[in-house]
Amino acid sequence: MPQESLAKVIGERVRASRDRRGWDQTDLVAALQTVGLEYTQPTLSRIERGERELSVSELFRFAAVLGVSPVALVIPREGDAVEVGGGVLDGWALRDWVRGFAVPSRMDDLAYRDAMPADERRAFRVPGVERLVIWVTDRLPRALGDSDKELALQLLD
Repeated sequence: MPQESLAKVIGERVRASRDRRGWDQTDLVAALQTVGLEYTQPTLSRIERGERELSVSELFRFAAVLGVSPVALVIPREGDAVEVGGGVLDGWALRDWVRGFAVPSRMDDLAYRDAMPADERRAFRVPGVERLVIWVTDRLPRALGDSDKELALQLLD
């Protein structure tokens, strides 16, 4: 499983999202200026190569301009892993952690829950069976692919 820095993952995801829109770097620089980010093309190039990190505020602005969720910009490609806080998480583990569904094994579960806002803590305390349903609902359609989406939905009913 290849391991990358978070800046590298974000850069690759920004580039892929930009490519999907059919934009070159100049187009993205112009779009970012509409949300208050005064970047140059060389700065964007450094971001896409993972040589410059984004702040949380910048990440949200990139997501808004590119029309994707902020999570989509931080999750590595399937099969890849990312170094986060001295540990390594694969894409699924990182996605679950960002969404608040799971605590990475190296973290203190109680401290993690204590730091959550009360409404998020209630959602985190979903009983095991319901949590499994949430997990399967999220992953099964992707695992089966678009061609079997109807089958996935039937299996979940």
